[in-house]
Amino acid sequence: MVGDLVSWEKVKTILNLDDNQKDTVEFLISDASTQAEKIADRILASQDIDITIDGTGGREYLLPSFPVNKNYMIKVNDNELQPNEYSVKKEGILRFKNYKPEGWEAISYKGNLGYEEIPEDLQRAIIEIISANLRRLTTSGGLVGIKSMSTNGGVTSTQYEMDIPLTARQTILRYVREPNL
Repeated sequence: MVGDLVSWEKVKTILNLDDNQKDTVEFLISDASTQAEKIADRILASQDIDITIDGTGGREYLLPSFPVNKNYMIKVNDNELQPNEYSVKKEGILRFKNYKPEGWEAISYKGNLGYEEIPEDLQRAIIEIISANLRRLTTSGGLVGIKSMSTNGGVTSTQYEMDIPLTARQTILRYVREPNL
């Protein structure tokens, strides 16, 4: 599906799965990919976007993701710009040469953003999430929450399960846009 960060075939091979698990695993791939994009707060898998941006009177604007693969159309106040009137850095920075757009939804942008080839570490993180979710489905019906409780000498100890494995979360956090870009 659009936005999936790893293929069924790769997950099947790495986790040694059977074809009868395909529907469940494809759902888990989409779910884990969505979780990763929420954590990273940006589009990760290459996809076409069509957005409007409020103009603040500046020359530079941050697109919602990167890398920028292709620019289809850029308008300021409904005037389509020519490529010599702007530049777009691969890191997702849109810069106008002779415009300082102002106003609500002053900028229209259509383009393709995100990774065309998903980095291997990001694919591994998604596979780790899928593996954890498959284990969870077989042991607790897929629920996340209390993993175990024990009482010793009147003191109750509770272990909680995270929604995704910590190592996967740490990998995904490396894909959050740095504030200085």
